[in-house]
Amino acid sequence: MDQTLTLIDIAIRLVAAAVLGGIIGLDRNLHAKSTGIRTHGLVAVGSAFVVVIGASVDGAIDQDSVARIAQGILAGIGFLGAGVILRNTDGGKVHGLTTAASIWATAAVGVGCAVGQIGATALATATMLTVVLLGGKTERALRRFLARHGLDEKPLPEETPAPPLSETPERYDAIRRNPTD
Repeated sequence: MDQTLTLIDIAIRLVAAAVLGGIIGLDRNLHAKSTGIRTHGLVAVGSAFVVVIGASVDGAIDQDSVARIAQGILAGIGFLGAGVILRNTDGGKVHGLTTAASIWATAAVGVGCAVGQIGATALATATMLTVVLLGGKTERALRRFLARHGLDEKPLPEETPAPPLSETPERYDAIRRNPTD
């Protein structure tokens, strides 16, 4: 990527990072999560800024530097994401994984904008939003389907012991009589 960046080029990349990162943050904000537009926007702009400034040598972008800086950002941002992950003390359920993943993805959005791949980054952002918006609904529908068919309480196939012969015909008859329950 041997190109010289003007101040306008840098501004476009930073603003694109802020907008796209903010869009991801809007979803988290609408779901009343601990991060939102500001956090995600700042992560994206910060990532973009570090790449643009850190990889510039005499105004030109050095591709090797971009790769090293991107690796550092994407590895290091995990610490920020780890701060939003919580575990309930009573049931052990973990919360915040989607928010942590969205913070990590937002850092990648910043890197994408910084290297000038704004179109590809916008497409990636739209894909991320689709996953976040439809993923929960899909998971809930799948859980309801499995519960209706009595499949949610079964252990994994490799852990499933053979049922006693006395229970097998009853279970088969119950499924056959009421296949949608």
